[in-house]
Amino acid sequence: MATATATAAIVALLLGLSGWRGAARDILPPGPVDAAVGKNVTLATLLQNPEYSFIIWNFNDGREQTHVATAGRAGIRVNEPYAGRASVDATSGALRLSALTTDDSGDFSVSVVSADGETEIAEIQLRVLEPVSGVLVSADAAEAVEHNSTLVLTCAANGSFLRFTWLNETRPVVASDSERLSVEESEASSRLTIAGVLRTDLARPIFCSAANQLETEKSAPFTLPVHYGPDEVTVTASDPSRFVRADSDFNLTCATRSSPAAAFTWYQNETLMDSAGPVLPLEAVRRRPLWREMSRYTCRAANAETERVVASPAVSFAVVDGPEAATVNGESAVELRDAVTLRCTAASVPPANFTWKFNGTLTDVKTPTYAIAEAVYKNTGAYTCQARNVVTGKNVSSTHNLSVKEEGALDEGLSDGAIAGIIIGILAALGVAIGVVVYCRQKVPVESPY
Repeated sequence: MATATATAAIVALLLGLSGWRGAARDILPPGPVDAAVGKNVTLATLLQNPEYSFIIWNFNDGREQTHVATAGRAGIRVNEPYAGRASVDATSGALRLSALTTDDSGDFSVSVVSADGETEIAEIQLRVLEPVSGVLVSADAAEAVEHNSTLVLTCAANGSFLRFTWLNETRPVVASDSERLSVEESEASSRLTIAGVLRTDLARPIFCSAANQLETEKSAPFTLPVHYGPDEVTVTASDPSRFVRADSDFNLTCATRSSPAAAFTWYQNETLMDSAGPVLPLEAVRRRPLWREMSRYTCRAANAETERVVASPAVSFAVVDGPEAATVNGESAVELRDAVTLRCTAASVPPANFTWKFNGTLTDVKTPTYAIAEAVYKNTGAYTCQARNVVTGKNVSSTHNLSVKEEGALDEGLSDGAIAGIIIGILAALGVAIGVVVYCRQKVPVESPY
């Protein structure tokens, strides 16, 4: 009897080693079964109090098949390579393995041999997993330029049967979200390629998660600078008025989004100014020639990393000042019916408003010129011009005196020089005449009356 039993066991073993398959029922649950290195695992069966002559477990690592253990009426026998690590439950036929190593990963088959020699065989995969560790994200560049750079991020980790997930802070990065994104997977790493990098791609930390069936580990946050901009450049005035008081603290401020921060330069009517930085103070404007005049001011923002330069829209304003001292130019004296034109000037920005007074009485004239078509005696008097800057509120005035005289009163006589010349000429002629007379008297004999 013992000989027959041993013979049956050998036959069943040979059948199992040969990979023979008989009509099968559900002997094992679906796999794979995952377990950690150094831990224990039980490969359970679906058998309930089976009647069998032998239950035989074999292992195939993809290269060769090895006998693990056999359970029979004579007891349980464990093959030498698994001695001390393997056991079979005689009731259910389950195989228990301890102190697992990665070499235990493979296909385990169980052969159930009935008393009449019929054999049923089933397989299940065991995956012995190394723990996940050392999850690290690296990049192929230290920085990127928006729209210009293509960036490759690599996530590497230790462990078995790893799956990788990329996270933009907490949101999963899915390659199908954009034509710019692609992911390549390998057994121990994952590569995320970002073409035409945008600032939003790395605005938040990037994480990589590596996992297998047993555990998950997350990388440290990964950040990388993305240089961008300047974006649209704006200029804001501290006072929106087109007229700025010369003694105010007025300034223009230039702003834009840029990484790194943009460098700013200022232009007056397209001419570079000697002022740099985001703020243009009025003091810098007053150093310019013709600073009082209405001018166009623009700001240009430059990013040395992206090599982009963007100009702002122009802001126009000629600094309010004056009026300076007023001056009236015109005739001081005229004759009756002469035309008179008095002109008042006063440097002012914006241009001054003018009013005229005659002998202290306000007139209706509100232009820089006071005109009289034909002068009469009553036009004689004091003409006062007042210049007012409505923005600064400053007033200046100047008075001019006009005298109206009768016709011919202003005819110009001979000048002093001409008069002196005439007198000298007369005296010279007189001298010549006297000399001639004296000479003649000396030459002509005079008859004696006697």
